[in-house]
Amino acid sequence: MKTLIIIVSIIGVAAVAGSIVVGVKSFDGIVTEHPYEKGLAWDEIRNKEKELGWSVDIENTEFVMGDNEVSISVLDKSGRRLTGSLINVMICRQATTAYDKRFDPIKVEEGTFRAKVNFPLYGYWDMAMDVSSGGETLLFKKRVFVDKKDIDVVFDINPKPVYPMNELVFSVTVTENGSPVTDASVNVDLTMPGMFMGINRPVLKHIKDGRYEGQGILPKCPHGGKKWMAEVTITRHNRTSSVSYPFEVE
Repeated sequence: MKTLIIIVSIIGVAAVAGSIVVGVKSFDGIVTEHPYEKGLAWDEIRNKEKELGWSVDIENTEFVMGDNEVSISVLDKSGRRLTGSLINVMICRQATTAYDKRFDPIKVEEGTFRAKVNFPLYGYWDMAMDVSSGGETLLFKKRVFVDKKDIDVVFDINPKPVYPMNELVFSVTVTENGSPVTDASVNVDLTMPGMFMGINRPVLKHIKDGRYEGQGILPKCPHGGKKWMAEVTITRHNRTSSVSYPFEVE
């Protein structure tokens, strides 16, 4: 019996076209439908890009599984911040729509936006950004690589049940690949969704074995609200990641 072995190697093909970065890992057998029509649409998009001269810059250089705070700048033809611009952000993976998700960025200043983007899986993702200004709209796509999340974060409050206007201990335990992380900067922002209750950020210090603790008090909501959110931010080796923990008070 003869055995035919075919080995196909694809070595580093990188194509950069305007705002579109395309990277191919392997062929999955999917053939594009209506290639002629899609080609015409592509030409129309490219011509519009050249005419407007807009560009999008993602300031993040690294992404990890879970929540990522993404900073996005929109620039005009002269390289200045595009005034009056609005933006929508969506993430997707090739060959499936199962993980498509849209995120609403917050406008920091003219032409600058920030969005909390959650990547549930590691690997290559496409970030699609709809930019609108002056009645014109352009779609930008960026290919990003999301690394495995190697840091685990556990948030806790004591004593329980949690009552407002009581002295509370807020703790965050940080481990990396099962080992305690003792050299991180850990911050906790306590907020009530839909209601501004003032800035509440207890100071956390490392106690032992990756456990960071700090004391604080939760004010009582005048409208009887009980739902709170703890935004835990971990900074280590110039990399910042954040995790949100909802909780309730009695």
